[in-house]
Amino acid sequence: MKNQILGILKELRAKSGIRVSMLVGFDGKIISIHEDAVYVPKSLRISKSEIDKEYFTKWSISILRTLEFVSEKLFKEGINNIILEGYNNTRAILFNIKGKAILIGILTENGSLGLAYKAMADCVEKITPILGK
Repeated sequence: MKNQILGILKELRAKSGIRVSMLVGFDGKIISIHEDAVYVPKSLRISKSEIDKEYFTKWSISILRTLEFVSEKLFKEGINNIILEGYNNTRAILFNIKGKAILIGILTENGSLGLAYKAMADCVEKITPILGK
């Protein structure tokens, strides 16, 4: 299952301006994560090839807290997707996958919101049957 989902997340990167994507269960557990090494923000790196694991952990926790707030307030009300915009023009799209998981896509600064949204919607269609197994 994880390899299938990872393959779908890799396809998502190839088709859109999304450079970091993850699938998170409603329990907060990361099911799968895929990032384009070129896009990993400098603040998350120690060097060109190493990710600062401590900072990455804090960054991930911050995303998950935002997710927790958003999912409690909105997904339980029946909303299927949300677009978040950060202080530094970072944008993320979150999709509710039928109450089983949340798909998160973080766009590059120049990424097309429309293209990313369409690619993520297609991705949700592929992931839903896998999560049903």
